[in-house]
Amino acid sequence: MTMDDNGFAEEDDYPSGTQYLISKNNTSATIASVGATIRSFTLNDQSYLDETPIDEMVQRARGQMLIPWPNRVADGRYNLREDSFQLPINEVELNNSIHGLVRWQEFQLMSRESDRLVLRYHLAPTPGWPFSLEITITFQIFDALLKVEVHCRNKSRVSAPVAFGSHPYLKIPNATIANCSLCIPARKVWLVDAHKNPKILVDVTEAKSTPAKDGSDGEVEDLDFRTPRRLSDTYLDFAFTDLISSASDEIMNALSENFSGNFNRSYITDGATEVGVVFDENFTHVQAYFDSNKAGNDSIAIEPMTAPPNAFNLEIEDHLLGAKESRTFEWGIYVDQRRLT
Repeated sequence: MTMDDNGFAEEDDYPSGTQYLISKNNTSATIASVGATIRSFTLNDQSYLDETPIDEMVQRARGQMLIPWPNRVADGRYNLREDSFQLPINEVELNNSIHGLVRWQEFQLMSRESDRLVLRYHLAPTPGWPFSLEITITFQIFDALLKVEVHCRNKSRVSAPVAFGSHPYLKIPNATIANCSLCIPARKVWLVDAHKNPKILVDVTEAKSTPAKDGSDGEVEDLDFRTPRRLSDTYLDFAFTDLISSASDEIMNALSENFSGNFNRSYITDGATEVGVVFDENFTHVQAYFDSNKAGNDSIAIEPMTAPPNAFNLEIEDHLLGAKESRTFEWGIYVDQRRLT
């Protein structure tokens, strides 16, 4: 991909739209205009994300912004204010509506600098989600860190259900993910039904038994990742919650100068390098997806979410954004520099 002096791709007819490069010192990221998608995150010319090739559509939701809901809505149906709504079914095999409404929409450029980019999209009322939402996303590069600020403004005359998540697939150069250790500081995890929607919330220490890939029998592998543990062939497609504060650990102290308020994190490490996601207190869940049986799976999805899967049915009142009100979510992707020296 060839970039011009302003950080644009020289052509803008790629499947994921115009490509914007932002960088600072040895850290860079490429953001695609379709879906405000994070296509790459690199440090010292090494990639820490599973990237979609420039000439292909984004697959497996890599780096996409999930608005106005992350994960699934069972059967695409939910109720609000005595009304019933039907969303489009886009996970046909499981009959779910998945990952929101903006993944394939063209975000407009608002401003750009060498290390900072602002994109905006107006999500108009649509069948199943008849509200109006202005979404402004700011991407900023720091040393070994991509910070993302998502600002949502409800332009409707009534409150609207709004939640957010993102879907980066993390990797460590020259490392096999199954041999890496995963840390998700969470006390509880949702086991799911055959359609991968939440069925029961259990303590991570209770989620130990024989493997069951969809969790439908409540029997899954060891899901206690409160301290780093080798991933091996553990199957993951679960949402973790009751998160443990990372406020006092060394990495968060190092990152804190670039964030305001309290943040938590989740990460993978090969013992020499650590790559992870950091997120503010709006994020109550972390979804992890990994399947060692899939060929070429050299990455793991670690998805910070402000709501559980199927939130519009589980707890929709907790995610209503008032008329004309705004909400901002901050998160980022980082590499632990100290382990690289």
